[in-house]
Amino acid sequence: MLKPLNKRIRVLLLTTFLLIITTPTLAKNLEQQLTSLGLSNPRISISDQEITLSYTQARNQMGSFSKELKKAADIIKAISETLPGAKFVKLRLTSDNDQITVITGTPNDAHMYLSGQYTSMNYLEALTFEVLTRNPPLVPGTCEPDQGDNCWGTDACACYPNEVCAPDNPQANKKGCVEKFAPQNAHLVGSEYVCDKGHEWNAEQTGCVQVGGGSKIPVTGKPQGSTTWGSLSAGSPGSIIGQALLLDSIPPTSQNQKTTFSPGDMVYVWAESRVLNDPHTLEVAWINPSGKEVKRETFDLRGWGARETFWSELQTGRHMEQGRWNVKLLIDGRVDRALYWHLKP
Repeated sequence: MLKPLNKRIRVLLLTTFLLIITTPTLAKNLEQQLTSLGLSNPRISISDQEITLSYTQARNQMGSFSKELKKAADIIKAISETLPGAKFVKLRLTSDNDQITVITGTPNDAHMYLSGQYTSMNYLEALTFEVLTRNPPLVPGTCEPDQGDNCWGTDACACYPNEVCAPDNPQANKKGCVEKFAPQNAHLVGSEYVCDKGHEWNAEQTGCVQVGGGSKIPVTGKPQGSTTWGSLSAGSPGSIIGQALLLDSIPPTSQNQKTTFSPGDMVYVWAESRVLNDPHTLEVAWINPSGKEVKRETFDLRGWGARETFWSELQTGRHMEQGRWNVKLLIDGRVDRALYWHLKP
């Protein structure tokens, strides 16, 4: 005959049973509450020590950096109050261009920030950001395929390195890009690829490699000081820029890197940052052989825990000064590196 369970075990089993039958209801109520806060299609999933909220948000509905940071804290706080006990809360945000970002935080850090015990920078450092998809190039403007934008006429609609621009092709995606090959170790989520578990995007964004291995940009081993090898530039020690290239077309390949151009050519500077957890301002200044600055563009690097890419371009012409040109990349107002190219007849 089985011995009757002691009181402590009976209480534990009853609590577990109540949790199992009430959690789905609480999650459903929470999803409705989050919808009222302006989140689209919120979905809650619960695992052993973490809660994941998946939702969508249009890019034009995103506020300033500080507003989005507070919004993340408010969401984590609301989730932890309704479903206590989770060690971590993950916010899986899908934007209207199918880019997916996961923000992971703890209820305690959210409380510290909302109560004023953490500054914005303290809280930013406490959060973990992971971009699951490949970031689109960070260039002026936006890609709006619904408004007729495509890769032929809009820089922001540029194709990924494993794609070619062919808007008239029946197999083209909404940006007008046709896939040459599928990225290795990745799978489609909506219209964008996401790395398989245990993998991350390689430096070229052509496929996924195992975390901690593969052909990623080396962080160490580069010469000290500002150095230029052909069309590839390495900046000062601790630079947030991983690589910078001079190109005659976009996207970068091994065939379109060059340092000598003729009048009528388009010159591109393409650069990729390292993984950034803080926002920065980047400027690209084009300087002619006489030392006169002829063009400057400014980019806001978001610092949301991912590599970010951008480019600036200059159209050459017959009346432009020939000789050695200089392109300076400035981070937060300070020169990070310089690239040099020649304009010849």
